[in-house]
Formats: sequence, C-alpha cells, structure tokens
Amino acid sequence: MKNEYHIVVLTTNNHKDIVKNKIGDRLNNFHVISPSLKNNYENYIKLWHEYIKTKHEINRFNNPSSFTREISKNPNAKPLAIIIMKNQEIFSLVRARLNKKPSSYLNTFLNIPTLSMNTLHIDHSCIQCEKNEIIYSILDKILNIFLETRICDCIDIRYINKESDIFIHLDNYFKKRFYSLTRKWNRWQTLLIDKETNQPIKLYKSKKRNKLKNDDKKLERFFDNDVFIKYYKTPEELDEFIQLADQINKKTYHKKLGTGVDINNRLLITYLREICHDGIFLGFILFGKNLPIAYGLGDITPKTFRFSMMGHDPEYSNIYPGAYSTRKAMEKLAAEGVMFFDFGWGDSILKQKLSTHCLVDVDIQILAKRIKPFIHYISTNILISSENFLRHHLLKFDNGKMIRKLLRRI
Repeated sequence: MKNEYHIVVLTTNNHKDIVKNKIGDRLNNFHVISPSLKNNYENYIKLWHEYIKTKHEINRFNNPSSFTREISKNPNAKPLAIIIMKNQEIFSLVRARLNKKPSSYLNTFLNIPTLSMNTLHIDHSCIQCEKNEIIYSILDKILNIFLETRICDCIDIRYINKESDIFIHLDNYFKKRFYSLTRKWNRWQTLLIDKETNQPIKLYKSKKRNKLKNDDKKLERFFDNDVFIKYYKTPEELDEFIQLADQINKKTYHKKLGTGVDINNRLLITYLREICHDGIFLGFILFGKNLPIAYGLGDITPKTFRFSMMGHDPEYSNIYPGAYSTRKAMEKLAAEGVMFFDFGWGDSILKQKLSTHCLVDVDIQILAKRIKPFIHYISTNILISSENFLRHHLLKFDNGKMIRKLLRRI
C-alpha cells in the first residue's frame, strides 16, 4: 500500500534467496533486491545516497558506493543494507554484513580470538534511524528475526554514540531479551569552526598555544626553516603518498604491530584507492629538508575530517613532527570550512593534547540465548576484566612510552 512502511533488503544475487526464505514470511511489505534487478537496485542506491547526504554525512563506513563495490567484487560475501521506507522516503537504514565470528574488540589487548558464530556486523555510523516509535518497532522486529531464525547468533554494533537516541533505545530493548555486552570508547575531537560565526576558532588557552608555537619553532629551526607539508587527494597523487608513508612507517613501532601504511598490505592499499576514487581521501606528508618525516591520512566530508592513521620517523621524536603536521592540517581544514577534526577512538597522548572535547561511543553485542553465544558472553566478561587489569598496570608507567621504545628495538 502507498502509505505503509516497506522493508527493503539489498544484498548479493547469491544471498537474496536465503534472506527472502528466512525473513519473507515474517514481515509484511518485505522485498529483497539484488544487482540482478538492475533498475530497482540502482534506484535504492540513489535513495540511500540522498538520505545519507541530506540527513547525515557520507563517510567511509556508510558510503553506498563502497557497498556496491563489496557486492560486485565478491559474490560469496554477505553484505546487507536494510531500508525502512515509505513513499520513496527512507526513515531507517542499516548497512551490515554477515561474518563468521564477532569482532574481537572486547579483548584487543590480549588478542585472544573469539568463538566462531554467525554475526551480523554493523559498523560505525551504519545504523541510522529517525526517532519514531513505529520505525523503532519495525527495526526491533527485523533484528529479532535475524536472531530467532538463526541467520545470526550475534548482532555486533560498533562505535555507536552513547548519547544517541538509537543507542538508548537498542540498549533498553535488547538487554531485557538477550545477552548483551557493551564497551565504551573515547572518541576525541577538535572543534575547528565557531558554530555561530562560521569562522575558525582560536584553539586552546594562551599558555598552551604559546607552548605549541615554541614546539613549532623548535622543529623549524632544526631544519633551518626548510619545512613544508604536501597534501594528497586525487588518485593520481596516491601512489607517491603510499610510497613515502611506507618509507616512514618502516622505521616506526607501528610496523612491528602490523599497523600503519604498508605498501605490501593489499587490503589497505585497495581501501585507500577506493576512498580516493570516492573523493573522500586526504593524506599529508611533512618534509624537513626534502626528507619525509611524518604522515597522516583519513577520510574527509564537508563537515568532518576523520583521522585514521599517522606516523613519524622516531629519529625526530624530540621535535614532535606528528603534532606539528597534525596542527598544520587542522589550520588548513579550518580555513576550508571543515568543522571537526575527529581523532577517532583511543586515548593516545597526542589525541588528548590536541583535542578540544571527547565523545563517548559504545560497542554493543546482542547475543541470542543459545549455548555458543552464552559461552562467548561469559568468557568475554572474564577477558574484559583481565584486560582492564593489565592495561591499568602496564600503561600507567610513563604513559606507555617504555612499551613503544621496546617495540621499536624488536
């Protein structure tokens, strides 16, 4: 009917019949669309793009272009987009994928693998819902069906804002009916633009500003004022950025941990090429006397730059090249009208030093009341307690600097 809500699931050609058979008879006005229905599929992708663009912000997580790529390059993958709509208007959108196990984010310090179980994985900013009791009830019913029909044993939602209406609703609704695990993450941000005047903000108190200016002058004097930052945005510029960032990263402790820009990491390089193709990539390299000494990268939208990776040559740690290049990037972005510099999750010294405020995001795992999810629920709670104990006692010494130094020497 024209004035009723419709539920549309976008998925792969190989997976559409499974979704339809499991869910179709439990929901009214339910449709499964795959790329084989080309015109219909493209119409929903267009509606998705307009919905995110007008009501939220397109980023690397919720971008419909990356969803289409995920479907096209791996026919055996199980990505899903769940859309609740009426009269061609979207009221809720969930981008997800079915994985073989839940994320191990609840025990990252110990790095112990989680139990294998079918998991509906929903990433940061990939669950959007209008504050409406009817929409909430439809979404609740859909997620319930995923658990009850054993399509999944776990719904794994990453980095949802603790103050958001959708988190408050999901937390209240599901913890009464299923096992539920949550974990808080600090997400550090810097406000670059005054919301009233639309002008760049003079960041930090005067004492802190003077300290940072002195740090800048120290670095510039070290290189006889032969310092510049190069920014990279386009696909044509990306190869140079990757080569230089990899050159820096090889010298850092990030390399020992398997993080940072690594030219041999095919998944990472493919991802960088994709967000560059989508026009949301921004990378920068700090040069001192034409030597690359620090890099940073992230994805950028009209309002927000999301910092995802950085590194610097440890030989120059005492002149703070990472902080220098990050502050200069902030100044550039503020001049271009970008409102937020988002440092992402975690509590590194640099994030706390350069941010103006902190948001609290939450990971939530909703687990069916079956044996394997119950074992995961109990074991994860034990591991969280162990991790918190170790993290507190190991990282309180010298803010973790000693550990980073040891990693560089390995």
